[in-house]
Amino acid sequence: SEPEDGAGPIKGLVFFAWSYPGSLEEGHAFRVLIWPAGDVENKWSSLRVKESKHLEINLDDVTVIEQPGVYLWTVVIQDSDDKVVGEAAETRELTYGPPTG
Repeated sequence: SEPEDGAGPIKGLVFFAWSYPGSLEEGHAFRVLIWPAGDVENKWSSLRVKESKHLEINLDDVTVIEQPGVYLWTVVIQDSDDKVVGEAAETRELTYGPPTG
């Protein structure tokens, strides 16, 4: 999966990728969820991704990212009613902010 767990600091356009064995059922889609560490109720959700296992996301436009810091992300599968189906992927951490060095 990308970005790697603990990646950062990163900002701007970031390539997210994940693995999933097999294919999705009819009407199902992937979504990337991002939220501030310690605030699991405040999740941002990407567009539905049906055909691929990757998505570019501009972190500067993610509404729950309000300041530099640690954020968590995962991938879920949702049905056509946007209900989560099965277990979410492993939660990973990224640090949002300007690159150092």
